[in-house]
Amino acid sequence: MAKAKKKVSVNAQVQEQVKQFEERAEIRQRVASAAYNAQDAKTKAVIDSIMDQLLLGASGTIRISLGKETVAAKVDMEYVEFNAMYVATEILKDLALMDVKVANYKFPAVYCVECGDKLLTKKKKRR
Repeated sequence: MAKAKKKVSVNAQVQEQVKQFEERAEIRQRVASAAYNAQDAKTKAVIDSIMDQLLLGASGTIRISLGKETVAAKVDMEYVEFNAMYVATEILKDLALMDVKVANYKFPAVYCVECGDKLLTKKKKRR
């Protein structure tokens, strides 16, 4: 009976980790969408191409570490695509930081280049 209880506990831990993965993927997607939408058509085509290459090897399976044990869990491909878009935009961002120009990539001015956090803009005072 102890084994059945342990299995339920492991399953609950796996589901919690999958839920956390999905939540982080949604956050990454919002950041990546802002960067993607700020680009011209040529740059969007480059990002799409990078995403396609990343998705070629994607299986939708993530590895979850539970102490000494590692468990494989399936996630919806939608979340894998979110992460692929984020990675593609991060690649171009990192290249831009090293002064390597790819297409016409521009990092959105409303986000911090280093961490991706939204910047607070000061409103100009009327005189």
